[in-house]
Amino acid sequence: IMRGKGSSLHQKLQEILSTRQFGDLTGYNDPKLWNAMSPDERELLGTLFTLQGHSLLKRGDKAALKSFSLAAKAAPSNSKVLFEKGAAYASQHHN
Repeated sequence: IMRGKGSSLHQKLQEILSTRQFGDLTGYNDPKLWNAMSPDERELLGTLFTLQGHSLLKRGDKAALKSFSLAAKAAPSNSKVLFEKGAAYASQHHN
């Protein structure tokens, strides 16, 4: 199985990134599926969940918080993902 930046999964995640079709992330919401992912794929998935969260937050959709939570679980060592999650929660408590 080819893993990493050349894999079909990585290509699919890159496609979601370029098209911003965050609805396509639904199939990746189960953390059990992430075990087979490479670290790069998990980082990319975390970034995608973060971007999805921002998109939902702009619309006032509380599902944004779930997206940020998934981002932090997918990429727990990514400081940008963790920062974005904290900022999202902080903004919700002030609104």
